[in-house]
Amino acid sequence: MAQGSIHQHGSDVRDERSKELKDVFELFSTDKDKKRLMPGDLEVVLRCVGIKQSDRDGLERKLKDESGGDDSPIEFRTFEAMVGDMLESGGPQESEILEAFKVFDREGNGYISAAELKHLLVGMPDDLDEGESKYYTV
Repeated sequence: MAQGSIHQHGSDVRDERSKELKDVFELFSTDKDKKRLMPGDLEVVLRCVGIKQSDRDGLERKLKDESGGDDSPIEFRTFEAMVGDMLESGGPQESEILEAFKVFDREGNGYISAAELKHLLVGMPDDLDEGESKYYTV
């Protein structure tokens, strides 16, 4: 896989995450422009985007403080900046993912064969059976 395509993929992931954050934000936003979220809805929204309970309280407090207090609506750009940063820092870094991927890229061509992927999925702790594994391979 070319280095340029790796960086493009990282950008694509961030764009997709931004779109997902916006979709969830707008789903719970009650103002007509869908640009503000009421603080009372924040806990549910944070849970929907995958923020762990242990991180939710602190992030919720920061978002409320940044927005002007407990009763002030939270704007999307504030939400996206803070939640996006937390999601990015909370998971594995791109370089760690790429290194893990290379372990299974036996041919060094930037791909994992369908057979190898199926073998990995069937051997995972959740133990997919042969029938279930077909949904994860092309």
